[in-house]
Amino acid sequence: MADFVEKCRAYGIGRIEVSKIAQTTADWKKLWREPQYGFPFRWGPCWKQCCEYFVSDFEAEVGFFTDILGFECNALDQDYAMFTSPARDFFIAFYRVEAEKITPPGALRIAFMVEEIDQIVRKLKDRGIGFIDDPESIVEGSPLLRASFATPNMIECALWGLLEEKNVC
Repeated sequence: MADFVEKCRAYGIGRIEVSKIAQTTADWKKLWREPQYGFPFRWGPCWKQCCEYFVSDFEAEVGFFTDILGFECNALDQDYAMFTSPARDFFIAFYRVEAEKITPPGALRIAFMVEEIDQIVRKLKDRGIGFIDDPESIVEGSPLLRASFATPNMIECALWGLLEEKNVC
């Protein structure tokens, strides 16, 4: 395993070096090389990806995603829940576990890129969500804003949005 980690680290160092050097889109295109290996996955029929985590207060997390955030339920039983957006763009799931087996706060952040971040934050506050951070620029002068709140089981959720609708992606 150590050899594999070193191999991955060497690949990563090369990629990060490009980020230090590239100043323009042309630089990125010139310096960025194809991956060593191609993308190996062929998606299954139900969903493409799902981030899963573990909670002790299962009922609160279910209520939060359904009735506070308005997510659609994709799967639900007594110990597992999977939620998605109305367009099924992404999936988030969690399992009921004992308190000592939960996903610790800070181990995972769920991030959403949204339009009209200020309006969404106001709407979520009206629904009772307490925010850790109100929308603010992470780097001075950046048009990207970030706000964050936590689920009832202290999984951080970040909202990213543009100060003005600019094509920066």
